[in-house]
Amino acid sequence: MKIALQLLLLITILTACSTVPSDARIQQKIVGTWKAGRGTTENRPDGSYVHQFRINVTNEGMKDLTEEGTWRIENGYLITTITNEPWPDADHAPLRFKVVSIDDHKLVVSQADRIMDRNITNTIVVYRQ
Repeated sequence: MKIALQLLLLITILTACSTVPSDARIQQKIVGTWKAGRGTTENRPDGSYVHQFRINVTNEGMKDLTEEGTWRIENGYLITTITNEPWPDADHAPLRFKVVSIDDHKLVVSQADRIMDRNITNTIVVYRQ
């Protein structure tokens, strides 16, 4: 009985430590400039974002590009929609990223997708600039 009680207490503590942040906490922490790879994303307080990145474009070499859009937090997800992109045929469908964790320095999100009849989950880590 004593072991069962200790095990229950340990499970309760571990569950409390690994809780997903609330929408309000994510909303507060996500505003700012984040860096990953060759790009930065500025999430503005008004729900807009600017994503600047460097990419190798066929026959043109490395090119600096900018994408703009909107963001919102809903049920633990960061949902982004492109409103102005550097590609003429870009898809403006909203993208959903599950917020795994966020603090003052690091944001971890995961994105599930179906590619070639396989379920794929990508984990993306970005750092506050």
